[in-house]
Amino acid sequence: MSINRIDFGVIAASNEVSAVKASEDARPMMDRQNFQTQFNEEVDNQRNSVIQKDDVSGAKVSADAGEKGGNEYAGDGGKKQKKEAGRKE
Repeated sequence: MSINRIDFGVIAASNEVSAVKASEDARPMMDRQNFQTQFNEEVDNQRNSVIQKDDVSGAKVSADAGEKGGNEYAGDGGKKQKKEAGRKE
């Protein structure tokens, strides 16, 4: 008397095996599609959302003419260059 899978009724139906094989083969493609879908949704969400800055006030800039502004030349206006150029000639 033989004892094998046929006797115990353990043989899997061929359509079940092919369905499992097909799902295993399609898994990488489905993973890529799911990742791409999630990525596209995140891009859309970021595009349509407002990005908060840490400090929106920025540096204090005074436009009052009575106060000293930051738009000044730090050099001597070329006075030293003119004197040196005059000596060489």
